[in-house]
Amino acid sequence: METTTVSPVTDELESHEPEQLTTVKEQCARDWKQVKNLQSQLQSLEPLVLDETRPSQQILQEQEKRCKAELQYLKENSLKTLPEDPAIQRLLLQQSQETRHEQLSETLVFLRAKREEVLAGIKAEEEANELLLGLNKSLKEKVATCGGSVSDDNSALEMAVNRLKVDLDKVNELDKFFRRELKQLLTHHFPLPSETDSAKNLEDTRDFDRESALPLTAILKSLIEQTLNSPAQPYIEMDDRFWSRHIELLLRCQIVLKDPNNPNRIKLVPFHL
Repeated sequence: METTTVSPVTDELESHEPEQLTTVKEQCARDWKQVKNLQSQLQSLEPLVLDETRPSQQILQEQEKRCKAELQYLKENSLKTLPEDPAIQRLLLQQSQETRHEQLSETLVFLRAKREEVLAGIKAEEEANELLLGLNKSLKEKVATCGGSVSDDNSALEMAVNRLKVDLDKVNELDKFFRRELKQLLTHHFPLPSETDSAKNLEDTRDFDRESALPLTAILKSLIEQTLNSPAQPYIEMDDRFWSRHIELLLRCQIVLKDPNNPNRIKLVPFHL
């Protein structure tokens, strides 16, 4: 069975019946009648037709008129409390204060619970901060301990880099030496046919153009570059600039191989694989 709780304010209001309650009801009825009259007057007004050329300006003008009317009404009519009976006003004020007291009490309970939560969070943050400070201290000690060994490692690394630089310089010098010696060897022992050889009416030198011919060093250079730059297509195309004696020498010494599908193409034997 439900129990109906009646506030003290309600009991006190009921104790003033029928005189005060009748007064409140009569005033409410008068105000309600006035509201209905205003509503009927508003409904009888013609709706505002906006000008398509300046609708925003017209709306602002109407809002300005409404604000001016409200200000004029407030100037002409002083605000009245409802109801006018002092006893009822006192009871309503008491009820408002009791409601506010309840709301503030609920807010106080919530803030106390929130305070406990915030304090717990602060405590957890302080513990985490202490843990991080200890970890930072141990890391600093470890870095200080390892500082000497790190410097030694850096010195060893620098020495190793210097040795590599020296070895690289030696390799570059050897590369230049062998290139120079190879060029001299090929130029001296395997030159292009001279004008005397061309005049002997040999079949392979009779129509050979010595001016546009490629020396053996240039042929080997083209083969090496093609092999390194395009390992998937290592063949180069032979033309009239290639002397047949040079090609035969490279084939007999197994330095180059012919393309089985095209006899006019050769490639360097992959010695590096």
